[in-house]
Amino acid sequence: MLPGWLCVFLCIPLLVTGCNETDIAAPPIDGAWYKGDLHCHSTHSDGDSSVAEVIASAESLGLDFFVITDHDGSMTGSPTQWYDPDYQSDQLVLLYGVEWTTGLGHANVWASEPFDYEDLWLANRAQDARMAIDAAHEQDALFSVNHPSAFLCCPWEYEDYEGLDSIEVWNAMYRLPNFNFVSTGVFWDEHLLSGRRIPGLGGSDTHQLKGFEAIFLRHAEPTTWVFAQEPSADALLAAIEAGRVSVSHEPAGPRIDFVADTDEDGIYDAMMGDNVLLEEAKDVTLLIRIASQETLNATGSVVELPPQLMADDDGREADMAEDLIRCGMDVINVSPVDIINYGENVHAGQGLGRGIQRQI
Repeated sequence: MLPGWLCVFLCIPLLVTGCNETDIAAPPIDGAWYKGDLHCHSTHSDGDSSVAEVIASAESLGLDFFVITDHDGSMTGSPTQWYDPDYQSDQLVLLYGVEWTTGLGHANVWASEPFDYEDLWLANRAQDARMAIDAAHEQDALFSVNHPSAFLCCPWEYEDYEGLDSIEVWNAMYRLPNFNFVSTGVFWDEHLLSGRRIPGLGGSDTHQLKGFEAIFLRHAEPTTWVFAQEPSADALLAAIEAGRVSVSHEPAGPRIDFVADTDEDGIYDAMMGDNVLLEEAKDVTLLIRIASQETLNATGSVVELPPQLMADDDGREADMAEDLIRCGMDVINVSPVDIINYGENVHAGQGLGRGIQRQI
């Protein structure tokens, strides 16, 4: 089974839990999970299908949000797909995006409405990522690095820059051709370990609905899930920026819910994307649920991680399968789930903090 992932950032000095089982807690904030695809192309750049066909494909999958991110170079810096009369939908929340495309790396730029792309295009011609990030933010847009560890084409070769809003750690198929396991296990980890709080997300990067690639590269594979207060472009982008994101390998595939009780009162008051500052070291309970689309709104079984896993600072990954069996975790209506991997990132920033990453 293709692996999935999520990341939660809880800046906490100590993580110790037991092996008790309980019902899933309600999310600590108001909102809901919305699913979509943040990276694809049409005939306005190098895709083989019209905007109307691409939108219809997304609608057929039951997605909640969607964006066509055609290459800026193919459109000489003018995002023509935004003004295509077929760029509309009664079913989808549509974002406005472009793939900033240079010889040293690609990045998606998303906003809630059309924006002035001139300065981003100038940054493209200058191959200046710092200028591009600043230009995106001046337009109230997010700047997200694409397929940073791609093998065949277009890895991210710019120097690290402050202000990146997210990283596409899962692009198209998981292992090939873009080496996503390097994006998650090296590129993203290095940023987290440096103290940068950068959300990770996914994008299908679909180009073809009719050609050979359509056999194995399809919309919403992977699917990015965003926990937002409402299904609007502004709310979705704010949630992405906050890190309230999870990724599954397809819309109906298993993904992870992750909440935490940070003050030992039995109430789960933080979720993925939250920063939690504690005045003193104390126990923090993490609850994880593996959920599929069919069980997202149902009460599921969760497990508190055993302390020996939480204390495993030396290894990036540890096999959790035996521990979950020992804890009696019952994964309901999610099949197949072969293994759960554990990874922990220790942040080097102000104070003592950790980021917790989970993969299935």
